[in-house]
Amino acid sequence: MKVGSPASLRSSASSSSSWLGVDGGAARNTGNPIGFSARRGAGAAFGAAALATSFVALAAPAATTRERHTSAASQRPAAAPPTTSASASASQRRLRGARVSMTLIPSSSFRECFVVVVVTSRESYDDPSVTAKARAYPGWARAVMALLVVAASLGLALLGAAALLANDPPVTPPVLLQAFAIYVALPAYAAWRFAGWFAADVTVRVPDLIIERRGERMEIPLASIERVRAWSLPLPAPGFGIDLRSGKRLQFGLALRDPSPILRALDIARVGGTPEALDGTLASWMSARGEVPPPSRARRLLKFPGFALLPTALLFNVHQQISYGGLLGEYHGMGLAAWLRTFATYWAATTVYLLIWAAAWRVLAELACFGIARVSPSRTEEARRAAELVCGIAYYAGVPLLLLLRFLP
Repeated sequence: MKVGSPASLRSSASSSSSWLGVDGGAARNTGNPIGFSARRGAGAAFGAAALATSFVALAAPAATTRERHTSAASQRPAAAPPTTSASASASQRRLRGARVSMTLIPSSSFRECFVVVVVTSRESYDDPSVTAKARAYPGWARAVMALLVVAASLGLALLGAAALLANDPPVTPPVLLQAFAIYVALPAYAAWRFAGWFAADVTVRVPDLIIERRGERMEIPLASIERVRAWSLPLPAPGFGIDLRSGKRLQFGLALRDPSPILRALDIARVGGTPEALDGTLASWMSARGEVPPPSRARRLLKFPGFALLPTALLFNVHQQISYGGLLGEYHGMGLAAWLRTFATYWAATTVYLLIWAAAWRVLAELACFGIARVSPSRTEEARRAAELVCGIAYYAGVPLLLLLRFLP
């Protein structure tokens, strides 16, 4: 009985199975990982022996596995290439961390049986293949995007401070909407459109790092990468640059919501600089943040304009009662268009207030998560889950509570 060369074993993220037939002492290697067929009266006993041999071959320590395969290689015909130590070492790396399952399948004629050995890798070690959405920013584009993001964030913060502190005169809904459009919506929209020009798909597939953007495809051999350099300042998003062995730097950096999967794949491929990029406070914070999926567009619409309808109904009714003597006072006096215009103004202004409220809690949550990542990196994921829960409670329960406190005598 001959066992296939360990160089033929392949590790992948999905289970794979194939057959190595044994018939009358002649080996027939047709694939991976390992299988046996016993014919001509061998029956179930031969299959059980093959099962035991397969289990020992896969479960033995690395040194024993190497010796067994070396012995098997010495018994092969002269035409078969010998198993080298490099291929044995590569196979052991592929099998490390793998889960092995074996099944005995008798045929209908009871004259042969099959033992299927399935090797399922917990993690792809030698052949990592990871794809992620990214932004491929040249240096100048990253600077422009960072300025737009900072401008929109500062505009929202200043608008919230003005709405909270300004009393004489107060910030009315039309003034609030005008300031929001100029200082928040305009730079945010420009950043969104600008980022779309640099959208890219990044794939790590040995032996290349593949970057596809705007109809272009760039394949960078992993062997030509000297190291990756994580951005110390995650603006406009977390990301990293790439230094090449030629002494040059890749003309653009890669910005991702969570660069950890790409960096882990590069680390498996032994690209320099990835251990440093995956270690530290910023990496822990980014990894935990990436575990929380971003809200979809429909969810954002429900969270802000949709949820804003509830406080808008109360505030608009109070405004109509005070200004026109009843909920339909403006409608009877100035027409439906004026009534709907006022309602839309209050609805939009309430949505802006909810954005400010949610942003304030988000800033506190991110600061808390970053601080915990710095003090206790092992608790970063727990802190992230707690922060998301607190933000949700503060938003959906805090807004009705604020309204209740506002109108209590």
